[in-house]
Amino acid sequence: MKIAIFTDTFLPQTNGVVSVVKTHARELKKRGHDVIIFTAQPKRNQKKKVLEEFGKEKIKVHFVPSFELPTYKEYRVATPTWIKSFVIIKKFNPDIIHSHTNFGVGWEAINCAKLLGVPLVGHHHTFLTDYLHHLKLDKEFMKKVAHYYIASYFNRCDLIISPSYSLEKELLENKVTKPIKVLANSIDVKGLKVNKEKSALKKQLGMEGKKIILYFGRVSKEKSIDVLLNAFKIAAKKDDGARLFIVGDGPALKPLKAQAKKLKIQDKVIFTGLLKGKELFETVAAADIFASASTSENQPMTFLEAMALGLPMVCADAKGAPELCCDKQNGLIFKPKDHKNMAGCLVSLLENDIARDRMGAMSALHAEEYSNEKIIEKLIIEYKSLKKEKNAKRKAKSLS
Repeated sequence: MKIAIFTDTFLPQTNGVVSVVKTHARELKKRGHDVIIFTAQPKRNQKKKVLEEFGKEKIKVHFVPSFELPTYKEYRVATPTWIKSFVIIKKFNPDIIHSHTNFGVGWEAINCAKLLGVPLVGHHHTFLTDYLHHLKLDKEFMKKVAHYYIASYFNRCDLIISPSYSLEKELLENKVTKPIKVLANSIDVKGLKVNKEKSALKKQLGMEGKKIILYFGRVSKEKSIDVLLNAFKIAAKKDDGARLFIVGDGPALKPLKAQAKKLKIQDKVIFTGLLKGKELFETVAAADIFASASTSENQPMTFLEAMALGLPMVCADAKGAPELCCDKQNGLIFKPKDHKNMAGCLVSLLENDIARDRMGAMSALHAEEYSNEKIIEKLIIEYKSLKKEKNAKRKAKSLS
């Protein structure tokens, strides 16, 4: 099949959506399908690197003009040109258009799908209202507008993919009427294996004899890392050898460093900045506990990666997190925004080596269900079903 992927979020950004798009494109290509990607144009000096990376894999990337978002410079906003994208995609002649965005580039996907008569898959990745603060629009009436907008977009799709049941529920509650398929994000489970003992990895970080609690991902307000810092202060009093690693970058980094200093735990909190590849996964594998206080998660790649690397989880009982962190199985869940409750969970695992090891092993076992092989095959089945259905409708229309 020929698949056209549309996304506002792509390289050189580093986040869960980018990981999903890269995985889908590469795994589909491996299975013999043709893939083209339409995305917001990065800065001029970054464009060549993106083209070269995917050119080697014979995956074409077409850029839509864009500009930097003033309030959150990590993101770029596309300014659709419609005609240029349509000329390119018409020549490509896709069987499926798969949109990973409901913004600028996503509307190009809708127009192209309509004009070509091609099935459109809309992939919903985030609880959008949790991110309105980046635009300084975190008001109740704007949340209603956002939900209306989301329904307006996805009701133009033939199939909607939601990585979690929690997000599916929100879509249904907000009058989305098109078919929804809950299909998990996937990870390269085999590629995440780290061939070093945890003790060796800790030595490499200068953390011999220490117990490491780790968060990794975007460092921004909606991740509630401030709650994690407050919880860690309590946990560190119980275990003087505990250390907290905050791995990642984002707009909340500076205020969180100030908070750690105010709490007088700055000597026990390590802000590593952005890590990638081998360095990232070896740092994660060195940890003893993965912890997240976020109440805005759908199905984050960081959770899946932490699980695949054998970490027990401590997560808030909110939205998609409990679908991955199963209480008392591969981790512990706590009341959202309750740093004391979170601290109790952290202390419980810090003090119980057996429970920590057992839950870590369960995490690794659970992660196998999210392998690229299993999830991409399910995605292809959905593609084929949509194509078959569209062809049947065309045939019926021609005969009528």
